[in-house]
Amino acid sequence: MDGLVFSSGAELVVYQVLCEIQRDSPPQRSIAVLPLPSAKLREAGVRSPDFTVLGNSRVVVIDVDGPHHYGRTRKADDEDRDRHWSRCGVPTIRIAHEQTRDPASLKERLREDLLRTLVPLR
Repeated sequence: MDGLVFSSGAELVVYQVLCEIQRDSPPQRSIAVLPLPSAKLREAGVRSPDFTVLGNSRVVVIDVDGPHHYGRTRKADDEDRDRHWSRCGVPTIRIAHEQTRDPASLKERLREDLLRTLVPLR
């Protein structure tokens, strides 16, 4: 979609919802959506989160967790990855793939999470 590549149908749903949020936002509160960007992290090597979202001079990583994310080993890997992003001052939002089955609910959840992470407290 939009000339971009996605790893799963669930990621495509998240992208479509993020694009809706982007369209709904006033121009002065715009967000940029980066699907599958790669980044070199210090000890963790190269990582590619499912999405990086930029807005208001802030950034958040969004990962869509498929069924393979629920094993004990994979969960530890996810926590380790989140810790590396946290060391860079970047919070992580995790979306279970089941949540993509209800785009309206997902949109409300992402809108709330993005507001919390990208808009500074006054």
